[in-house]
Amino acid sequence: FYAVSCYRSKDLRTWEFRNHVLMQTSDAELEFAKIERPKVIHNASTGKYVMWMHKEYGDNYNEARAAVAWCDTVDGDYTYTGSFRPEGYMSRDCTLFVDDDGTGYFISAANDNKDLHIYELTADYLGVVSRVKKLWTSGWREAPCMFKRNGVYFIVTSGATGWSPNQAKYGYSTSIAGNWSGLQDLGDSTTYNTQSHYVLTINGSLETSYMYMGDRWARAWGDYTDNSLYVWLPLEFPTSTSMTMSDYDVISIDVETGELSGISSGDAWVKIDDDDASISYSAGWGTWEGNPGYNGTEHYNATAGEQATFSFTGIKARYYGFKRPDLGYADILVDSILQTSIDCYNSSNTYNVLLYETAELSHGSHTLIVRVAGTHNPANTEPTYPDEIIVDAFASSSTPSPSETSFSDLDPNAVYRIVNRNSSKVLTIAGADKNAPDASIQQYTYADQNYQKWQAESKPDGSVEMISVHSGKRFDVSGQSTSNGALIVQQNDSGNASQQWNLLDQETGYVTIKNSNSQKFIEINGESMDDAQAVQYYDTGKGNQQWMFLEDALSGTETVFIEAESASAQGSFSPFTVLSGGALADGQYIVVPNGNGEQTAVPSTGISEYTFDLDIHSVVEVWLLTNSTGVNDNSFQIRMDTESYQWLSLQENPRWVWTGWARKDLASGTHTLSIAWREDGTSLDKICLRISPDPLTDFNATGRVDFQDFGLLASYWLSSDPTYDVTPSPGDGLVGMQELLLMATEWLD
Repeated sequence: FYAVSCYRSKDLRTWEFRNHVLMQTSDAELEFAKIERPKVIHNASTGKYVMWMHKEYGDNYNEARAAVAWCDTVDGDYTYTGSFRPEGYMSRDCTLFVDDDGTGYFISAANDNKDLHIYELTADYLGVVSRVKKLWTSGWREAPCMFKRNGVYFIVTSGATGWSPNQAKYGYSTSIAGNWSGLQDLGDSTTYNTQSHYVLTINGSLETSYMYMGDRWARAWGDYTDNSLYVWLPLEFPTSTSMTMSDYDVISIDVETGELSGISSGDAWVKIDDDDASISYSAGWGTWEGNPGYNGTEHYNATAGEQATFSFTGIKARYYGFKRPDLGYADILVDSILQTSIDCYNSSNTYNVLLYETAELSHGSHTLIVRVAGTHNPANTEPTYPDEIIVDAFASSSTPSPSETSFSDLDPNAVYRIVNRNSSKVLTIAGADKNAPDASIQQYTYADQNYQKWQAESKPDGSVEMISVHSGKRFDVSGQSTSNGALIVQQNDSGNASQQWNLLDQETGYVTIKNSNSQKFIEINGESMDDAQAVQYYDTGKGNQQWMFLEDALSGTETVFIEAESASAQGSFSPFTVLSGGALADGQYIVVPNGNGEQTAVPSTGISEYTFDLDIHSVVEVWLLTNSTGVNDNSFQIRMDTESYQWLSLQENPRWVWTGWARKDLASGTHTLSIAWREDGTSLDKICLRISPDPLTDFNATGRVDFQDFGLLASYWLSSDPTYDVTPSPGDGLVGMQELLLMATEWLD
């Protein structure tokens, strides 16, 4: 132990050192000691700042004691009061918590980390009143973090695996001394290579957010503790008693408003391990396993001119490597042109470091080459291989960051259904009175109703207002709220910014819908697949915030989604296989695995067939959700019924993208869409059929234009109902003589 140090910040980004508030020289007991997990709370009654910590003797972990210190200011010199075992129990990893009534609590790992104890503190926070709860007996939990949200207490913990990261778990209760839930997983199996340290509550003017703070211990990969890192990630709460945490490259924190969100390159960046087939190595490269880099493997070389070549399709690439005291320079070449040289020397070890990122390139095939320069920093004292460099991983990006869609991408004369990517349900006016102001907007299964259809009106700043075909009212945020979870409703035209929305193109056929007033996004509450409320929330990157605008100008149009894997039981399916993932991580998709080559003729196997029924003569548009990573895996063969197969060549893009194939005029009855393998590696997730009755003026979708259609048209004569304004696009805005002439040409046809 040397010191507990204090820093301060107004924005949680820029930090100023204040003081070594507790030092080795503060007390004789600290001259040869270990001090871990220091936490500080403020006592409103005494005005003092009180620190509790885990104290051990300097060369072992046999003491297992809690220690206490205090100060009149948060960044002053603390007075050490001593160490002890609370009520005689061992005490190691620990935290502090102050409840709403001012009662303080000390939480620590006990019984050689088998159990977790909660102690109530004395009124001055300097001692223990009693142990009030023993949690998760023989659960082997440490590194506790306790916080309270909306009346529910949470404790996040780590497993007891030394310096190595493991699966974080949490439990909850509505009473500290009452019954606690069992433990539930948080994050991935290594908590994104961290161990829990603290959960910071950020109380802002707009919302209260919660930030997970984790330690990435350097000792886990054999380095000095001084080289450990901090990882901060936002916590999300699907329900009042559950939490989730995702990994992000960067997080955005607004300490004034309390808004906290993750910013990630997401699936635009694909990280590739050093042993991936897309990387080729010249002679002499060695391999290294069981180490701290990405996926525990690396390639290394010390011979000048030897190179590693990463071949990718996209617009950017990254190179990850090591920086150590024994490494030299690496030359970087993009498309065989030397860009720079990187000094991989560092006085201490750092692993899985982003060493280089290309400038933005034209979309297509490129190479990023890492070459042994054959030189090294003069400070490098490695006697045998001072020029060595290490390749740990590469990454490529196929898509630019999402950009705002201009209004020209939506036809102002068209009618749209707005389909959720996660559930495939559409935004609908809910409730009995679908003309009512403040009627909520929810997702429902599509039923071809005008209260499920919307038009878009351009605003001068490039935003849009979304207007109900049924009621003429606008999408709005209830009460013009800027808070997470505020309801999406319909409201009379007000001109307020809360009725204006920006469409952010996700480059997959989907957009996110951002409110101009709150800067938050429309999502389906709780990622529900059932009928559920649309709300606004900060950007999460999840499927429940992504939407497809499907043009649907005519009543009677239906959208049918077919899962590609539904054909997997067919005898001709192989060598197609079903894999997990796809456009949604919890879904499935089909692909012919690489290594099966290319079929120039129609194959006898590797054919998936999808049947559907039409009640009436219809026009059917076929869309495919595909992923095609390169020029050698970007096509299918496809046909409707018994027509000849056509080649469907796709854009090389390692992302899931909707691609239109054809618009077919089909009679009533059963039809079969056949998709055959042409090039291995082309993946298919979903098929979308947009089915519209034909002819144009068959308003009742009966398969013929009859007197009922004429009656409907007459009832809307000279109205501006867009459902019956069926003159060739763009319409004239009225139902009148042009519609009558169209109907006359199709009468009883």
